[in-house]
Amino acid sequence: MRPRFRDVTFQRLCITRSCSVAAVLLAALAAPAAARGQQTNPLAEIAKKTDIGDADRQAIRRAVEDRVQTMVRATRDVDRVDARQALIEWLKPGTPPFRAAGATIASEELTPVLSGGKLSAALDAAMIIGELRHPATRDALIAALNSRFAAVRYRGALGIQHLQDQLTEPSTYQPVIAALADAGERETSSSVVRVIYRALDFSQAQKDFAGANEVSIALARIFAARFEYSEHDPTPDAVGCAVALRIARQLKEPPTRLVAGLTFVLRRLAAMARDDAESVRVDVVESCETALHGLLEAHGVQTRNLPRVTDAIRAKADAKQLEAALAALLGAEGKPGVLNQAPWNLPMGG
Repeated sequence: MRPRFRDVTFQRLCITRSCSVAAVLLAALAAPAAARGQQTNPLAEIAKKTDIGDADRQAIRRAVEDRVQTMVRATRDVDRVDARQALIEWLKPGTPPFRAAGATIASEELTPVLSGGKLSAALDAAMIIGELRHPATRDALIAALNSRFAAVRYRGALGIQHLQDQLTEPSTYQPVIAALADAGERETSSSVVRVIYRALDFSQAQKDFAGANEVSIALARIFAARFEYSEHDPTPDAVGCAVALRIARQLKEPPTRLVAGLTFVLRRLAAMARDDAESVRVDVVESCETALHGLLEAHGVQTRNLPRVTDAIRAKADAKQLEAALAALLGAEGKPGVLNQAPWNLPMGG
């Protein structure tokens, strides 16, 4: 059984009842705070090198281990923030070989912290890894998606989003897309699923992105899983629909699975409108329907004359009119709709 969803976005982040949800949200979403104390950078000279040897890597690891231990063991927020900010300031600038070595070592040292039981340390680790913005942090960011803390999962997805323009080879982006699909299927936080959708939007960062089919499958998986929750907030799914629309013309083959996923969402939104029209965000319905029609148009199906579910909801139409709009797509009473035909071949009624 999946957990019941309640749209209290980071409620589960609090370790005790006295923990402030607002404070945790601020920590998760804000940029890293400036450190109060000035710390001498022991890696300043190594950062200038174009050839990083074994001795240099050992020095980098010692510096990283020292700051990580300080951060994890800190009893005062100021000390924890200082250690976190020092690592970012030491490792982010420098030559490409230094940055690659630093990002790799930092990821190795911080990945175990991501799965620890302490929210502040796990969130600090995710923030450091994300701020380095280096492809060597990819697997650590994927690990962050598996955290039990929503703020850490949020940071993991955000870090992946910032790497989109650097993950250009299938071997680099395919594991990321698969991990985002896995995370999106089980995610219960609206804020986190929203940034997962954005992290899948590789077409925004790469003009000729070759992994559009993988993204379409990931979106379809998430759309289907989102409505398995008994209390589903579809608002963030508008972001996923926008991503689907953007990749429409990059898909070489008709995306039957994504079309089925969007149709599933549209049917559920229409059902919600039948039950209580006032509770449905019409802009979300419109995003879904626009994406669906865009995908159909991109693959040769004319949609100009199809009735729109969005228009029916805006007009406060009755259930019969809503069903008629859906029937144009999915068929009804033995009369097929456009999606019951090749290449989509969805079952009658969806």
